[in-house]
Formats: sequence, C-alpha cells, structure tokens
Amino acid sequence: MTFKNTIYVASLFLSIVSIGIANTYAQTNLVKNGGFEQNIKCPKNLTDSQTFNSLVGDWKSPTSNSPKYFNSCAPISSGLSVPDNYAGSQIARSGVAYAGLSVFTNPTTYDASLGKLRQYLQTKLNSPLKAGRSYYFEMFVSKADSSTMGYAVSNIGAYFSSSNLSRNDSFEFAFTPQIVSTAFLSDRLNWVKISGTYVASGGEQYLTIGRFGNEDATTVMNINGFATRESYYYLDDVALIDSCSGLDNVANQILGPDSSFCLYAPFSKSINVTNPQTTNYLWDNGSIFPLRTFTDTGRYWVQLTNGNCQSSDTLFIKSNQKPGLKLGNDTAICFNTPVILKSSEHKNHYAYRWYISAFGTNFLVSTTPSYSINSPDTIIAIVDDFACSNSDTILVRKSTMKRVTLPADSSFCRQVQLLLSASSTTASNFIWNTGARTPSITTTNLPQYWVTASDGLCTSTDTVTITYKGAKAPVKDTTICETGTLVLHADSSATYRLWNTNETTPSIFALFDGEYWITQHKDGCVTYDTTSVTINKVPIINLGNDTNVCVSPFYVLNATSPYGTKYLWNTGDTSALLQAGTTGNYIVKVSNQTCSFADTILLRIQINTPFSFGPDKYDCFETGIVLSSSISRVDSFQWSTLSRDSFIMVKQPGKYWLRTSSGYCTNYDTIELFAKPKPSIFLGNDTIVCWGENLTVDAQNPDCSFVWSTGDTSQTILLKRQQTYWVVATNSEGCRSADTISFDYHPVTKAFSQHAQNMCKGSTIFISPTSTLSGIQWFDGQTNPTYATQKPGWISITATDSVGCPVKDSVMITERPLPDIDIEKEVLACDLPVELTPGTIFPEQLWQDTLSADTYQAKEFGSYKLTVTDAFECSNTAYITVTNNCPSDVTIPNVFTPDNNGKNDYIIPEYTNIKETSWQIFNRWGQLVFSTTNIDENWNGMIDGKEAEAGVYYYTLICKGSRDEKIERTGTLTLIR
Repeated sequence: MTFKNTIYVASLFLSIVSIGIANTYAQTNLVKNGGFEQNIKCPKNLTDSQTFNSLVGDWKSPTSNSPKYFNSCAPISSGLSVPDNYAGSQIARSGVAYAGLSVFTNPTTYDASLGKLRQYLQTKLNSPLKAGRSYYFEMFVSKADSSTMGYAVSNIGAYFSSSNLSRNDSFEFAFTPQIVSTAFLSDRLNWVKISGTYVASGGEQYLTIGRFGNEDATTVMNINGFATRESYYYLDDVALIDSCSGLDNVANQILGPDSSFCLYAPFSKSINVTNPQTTNYLWDNGSIFPLRTFTDTGRYWVQLTNGNCQSSDTLFIKSNQKPGLKLGNDTAICFNTPVILKSSEHKNHYAYRWYISAFGTNFLVSTTPSYSINSPDTIIAIVDDFACSNSDTILVRKSTMKRVTLPADSSFCRQVQLLLSASSTTASNFIWNTGARTPSITTTNLPQYWVTASDGLCTSTDTVTITYKGAKAPVKDTTICETGTLVLHADSSATYRLWNTNETTPSIFALFDGEYWITQHKDGCVTYDTTSVTINKVPIINLGNDTNVCVSPFYVLNATSPYGTKYLWNTGDTSALLQAGTTGNYIVKVSNQTCSFADTILLRIQINTPFSFGPDKYDCFETGIVLSSSISRVDSFQWSTLSRDSFIMVKQPGKYWLRTSSGYCTNYDTIELFAKPKPSIFLGNDTIVCWGENLTVDAQNPDCSFVWSTGDTSQTILLKRQQTYWVVATNSEGCRSADTISFDYHPVTKAFSQHAQNMCKGSTIFISPTSTLSGIQWFDGQTNPTYATQKPGWISITATDSVGCPVKDSVMITERPLPDIDIEKEVLACDLPVELTPGTIFPEQLWQDTLSADTYQAKEFGSYKLTVTDAFECSNTAYITVTNNCPSDVTIPNVFTPDNNGKNDYIIPEYTNIKETSWQIFNRWGQLVFSTTNIDENWNGMIDGKEAEAGVYYYTLICKGSRDEKIERTGTLTLIR
C-alpha cells in the first residue's frame, strides 16, 4: 500500500529524517492524547457517544456530527466496547481505546434527509509549529468490518491550520490535507499507517483528521459488492513529532559555555562542531566548515542544517577591562634635559612597573605612574588592572646636538647683505623662514629671520631681528591703463635724490613703459632702487544696438576684445561669448590686469524651437506610432494628413510631414515610415484528443523566437493539459504575431457503471456495457454486445466509444451462495396468531408473496411460504407449516332459533382437534331426530323436511381426539321459534 504525503507550501516528498523514525516516540508528541486513552468517562450507549469531547480529553468534533468513542470500559451492550462493537471487531493498536469516523455515506441506501455525513476529529497541538521546520506525522486506521459499512475510501488525511475549523452541519471541509492516503484503505484485520513529513509555514496549532474535499467517485469503492450504507474507520495512535528536535538537542550547547580573556593577551580557541546529525554547517562569517578558531572577542554563531531542519547555537567571547597604556613614540634626551615618561591614559587604581631592558634582562627601576630618565635605554612599562595587565615599550636615545645660535639683533643700511650661519650646532637638517634648507643664508631685507635645526632626535630654534636704515624705496613694479596717470613717489625725508629722468623732486609722472630708477641719501646710507612701469590697453567693446531676434535656441552676444582677458556678464557668465535665451538687458564688463570696459544691450528674444522626427523608421505596426513636434508653445500645426492637432497617430507606413509656426518662427520636418515583415503563424484548429494522448503543436517560422503561455520558448511544444495555449512569435526584426489553440481531452468512457457485481450460485449473469460502444471484444474473444457467464471472476472488455477513443474496463463477478433460511419448517401452536421469525434477517423477506417486515403473523393453521433476498440479491424459498397443537375438546350451544333470520339459525358443536365424531339428537320421547358423523354438518331444526317443534331436545356426542382419545358429551338443546 502506498501513501501520498503532501508537504504544504514547499513540495511533495517522503523522507526519513536523520534522527530516525524508529526513535519517534523517544521525542515529544505534539498531539495530546494521541491514543485516546485519557477519557473523561466511559460511554454507556450510542446516544452517550454523540458528543466526543464530553468523553475524551483534548479532542473534539468540529462539525455537528460527532465521531464515536470506543473503550474496553464500555459495556458490550452499549455497542462501543473494545474489541467488539456495533461497527465490527478490532483490538486497539495500543492501549484499550480508539476513535471511529464515518467518512462517506451512500445517499441511495442511507437516510437522504441526513445529507452527506462526514465526521472529523480536531485537537489543539501542544505548541504552534515553526516556519520551515520539518515535522513527522503518523496515524493508524483500520476499516470497520460491519456489512453495512462496506465502502473503502482512498483519501483520509490530516490538515494543519493556524485556526480551528468549524461547521454547524455535517458536510465536508473543502481543504486540501497536507498528509493524505492515496490507496484504498480496505484492511479490516490490521492497522494501516498513514504517515508523512510536513514542512510548516509557521503558526499552525490545530490538527483536523478526516476525509476532505468534494465528493469524488474515484476515491470511493464498494468492496462488499452489495448495497452497503457507508464507509467507517477506526483511528488510533495519532502522533506529530518535531523532526528537528534531535538537531535542536545537538545544537543546544555545541559551542560550549561563553568565554572571556584579556583582549591584548594572546588568545586562541578552536571548536569542532562535527556531528552525525548535521549535513551542512554555516558560521556567522560565511564559513561552511565545522572547525573554527577564535582569536578575538565577539558574538559568534553556527547554524546546523539537516534536510528541512535548522538549529543554531551562540557563543559570546568577551574580555576583562583592558588597562590603558600609551607611552607614545620613541623619544630622545635633548640638551641633557631628562625625559619624563608617563602614559597618556591613567586611572588612579592602575599599578605600574617600569623596567630597563639591557642585555636580554629587565631591571625594575620604578613603580610610580611616571618615570624620569636622563640616559639612553629601552624602557618597558607594565600596568595592572585587576586580573588583566598591559605593557608598552619605548626606546629613549640621547642626542649630542648643541642648541642653534644666530647673531644678536642688529641694524645696518637697507642694501647691505648679512651672512647668517647656524653651523655652530651638529644638526643635520635646517629650515629657514625664507624656505632655505642650508646651514647659512644671506639676508634679503626681511625684518626677521629664524632657523630650526634638527639631528633627527632633537630640535633647536633661534631668531634674529634686523633694523634697516636708509631711504624708503618707491613702489617696486606697477601697471596702469592707457587712460590713467601714474605718479612715482620717493622718500620725502631723503636729503638727496636723483631720478633717471634727471629730476630730483620727491615725485615724478610715469608717461611711458619702461624702468625708472632713483638714487637717495638718508641716515648716511646711499640706496639705489628700480621701478618697472607697464601701461596697458583698455579693452573697448560694442554689443550693438537693442534688437528683436528669433533664435534657435540662443542668440550669441560677442564681447571679444584683443585686450580683454576677463569677462563678466550680469548673468554670471565669464566667457567672451554669451548665449542669450530670454528677453532682457545684458551687461558685460571686460577687463585685463588693470583695465576694464562695460557695455549694455536690450534683447527681445523669441525662441525658435526646431523639432525633428529623426531618421526614417521601420516598424512592425503592432500598435500606432505617435508623431508630434515636441514643441510646447506653438501657434499652429499643419500635418500632411491635413490634421491641425499637436500630434497624429500613424497606423500604416508612408511619408509624413509637419509645419509649425509660432510668432514669426516656422519649423518643418519630414519622416518616412516603412513596415517590417511580420511572421505568419497558425497553430491549427481547436482540438480534442482521447485521454492519455498528447498533441504536438508547431509554430513554424524557424527563424523566429517564441514565448508560449506555458513558458516554453521552443518552436514546438507538447500539449498535455486541458487548457487554451497561445504563442507569440518574434522575428529578427522584432515583429510579433500570435495564435491560440484550445486543447481538451475526451473524457475516459467507462464501459461499466459498476465494477463489482454479484452472481447467485447456479444462475447466469448477463454483462452489458452502459455506454454505446463499437468494436466490442471480450477477454475471451467474444464480440457479442452482451456477455453471459455462470463463472465468477474478472470480465474485461476492449472497445471504441462514439468518438473513436479506446475503452478498456473490467468488472469483477463474485459468486454468492443462496441465502440459508434458518427457520423451523413446522410450528406447533394452539393460540393464533403465531409469529414466524427466521433466525437471520435479510434485506428483503417476502411472506406469502407479500413484502413484510422481519416477522410474519400467521393467523391460521396451515402452510406459509417465505422467500428471502440477501444483500447480494440472491433469493431462496422455505415453506413453514403451522399445526394446531391445542388439546382435543368439544362444546355445544344449548339454545338456537332456526327462524331463517341469519342469526343462530342452526346448531353445531365447536370441535377442537377432533378428527372423528358421532352426534345424535333425540326428542323428549326418545325418538332420534338427527344423526351425523360429519364434523362439519349442523342441525337446522328440521326433521324429515319439516320444522321440528319448539322445545327441549337431548343429545349424545361421542368424539375421537387428535391423539385418539375418546370424548363424550351429553346434554339438552332448547329450540325456540
């Protein structure tokens, strides 16, 4: 037997997880009371079992029709005991209890007013399921073996949901169970396991068990072969196990306890998480190897994977407080001044140790927070902070360099140069404020000079200030515009001056390009100075008159001047050419090193925005092409199509042009559109084929690419499913064509409406197809439309249906014995009526050719015929004789009135079980007036054809009973007229 296990959300598969199904019950069952052993009370009768959750803990019926609860504690008379109960006989798979579900009822043999009865069981799981986790589910069912419960089904399953299911009627739940059986469950002797693996979506906390979905004849089979009523199953040992719990146990402490260490100390910790429960490993750093070495603090995790199971563990590695110790870079003792060593980070509770390292040995020299050193050494400092410590090393060298010394501050004539030297020190590097890097420099009239000298270890700086005497120098070099005037000024306090123009005045006019020099006397100093004069040209420009322009897209203003080097417009632009695009005043200033010129112009601008359709185009013309000018401000449009709209929709090839106007600006463009070739495609007419056949469809056009509604991209596809298919073919030009074809299957024709029939022993059964078929051939080669047989077994047929599709079908003929009528053939009775009841009750019982109930009332002594028909419609007949078995007796009335009024007109003895009689009547004189030996003969008061006189008469009656006993009676009769 095979079962189909549906995995919700993910895929269909059966797997045996690494923890092993054999170990299932060593883990926690998420289903409470899965064996139905924990009961609230024992059921006492069928009515008592109508509400399942009043009897069994943790389970309930989610519909109005409750399942039954069977337990060995129930009395046998209740019909709910174990193993024997009203549905059959079955021992519990474990324990002493199980549940019972009706999953199908046949409305033709069941009370149709009850509707389609389906019973379900529902329970809330111990905890909600986790998303992506794999769970193993199993339950055990056994078919009830009552003859009225002869249907087997193939789709009993389990449905997991986040909320509970509920109905106020007894109809089906239209859900698809995640675990479901696919084979017919027909085993009455054993418990059959329905199991599977389910990957949870997350949040499922309810389990519902039963038969789900709409009624489908293919999932129901009558295995009894006669008119049966329903399909009923026992249910036991329901279990749901987290398949990943074993992996959780492994991962729980696989990384071990958290760790700590001093961060700066050497640290290394390796962990190997290899274990047989894991197939894949993933660390937080992306590593997939089970072994990892840790060398620093942090939070680390590893994820273990086995199939759909994932679990993880986390490890924290932390450090104790790290003491701060930063001595800085190596240093040196300069100019015999001791160096004070101390850490840039300090806390009062730190404990320090200072060591001098020499010849591989460390010598403790101090325990203070700082240490003074005046000789070169390697110093090691160690600081302790509770359990952790830190260290740092610094190398202290000693420099032999002397401090740098410059001459003393001094004063001398302005044009005298002084040699400044820093070579008195043993430094190797020099930096002067003049930028020089030599040991000596010559002064250049700066008021102050300084130098920094260094030997790579120590640095020394010195400064000298110089005061200059003599006349003040005129401006060194200068530039003026050709329209300006330049005056050169000498020192007015000089006692003597002479310009190269032979003038001796304090100031002169510089009228030409060139050099001007002057000699001056002051404070006993003679100075000589030169000034270079440059006369620049003025960059004169002319932007023109104010104007109106139509431009596309700009109007260019040109301010280029041969003497201009810089341009600045009121727009912020700085080039000689300006692209003006809006109406307004435009001002430009043109300048060179010293001269500038400005001009203004008013522009009234209308932008002529040209447009272009671009190059001629080829198009597939699958949709319209929109042509537009792309101009927003246009007074009028004129198209080649005579349209005057801003755009036109083009749906066919051709040449198109547009002319636009705006104010006094006009634009024009033309484009020609050509049609690309399109593929021609025809998939054929809509098609119906026989069930199981496929159809290959060719889209042709081998040079095209294809996209089918199925996602295929090949030229041909195989149609397998009943639906409408379409294809879009795209050629090398990018043009597309499409076509559609509908594909359907002719439904499979069944030759027989019933695939199991019964044949009564000794009879002939005739088998005929229920459909119109041709080409009939039975399994033994016969070709008759009707097949007659007296033998049981499989009868198969092959034929062709009305549309030419093949038909294959079979029917199972089962020989049934004639029903055995268990009833006494002769019944002795005295009192009537007598109730005739056979020992076995059959579905149909015919008494004296009249359909009756289980019993028959025989109101007379005599023979009765009983014809019975069993569930297989086989009949048999029995004859029952009801024999009078009362004691023999006779009584006779003593008065009669033979007046022919129909009342009491004659007299006859009342015989009981009398087989012979001798009856004589005498008048009062002893004369015989009547005599007979016929039991059925009476006396009507006549003597020889004449009426007897009224009066008293005497009789004697001698009879023989049914047992030959003799009975005698005498007495009087009164005849009244």
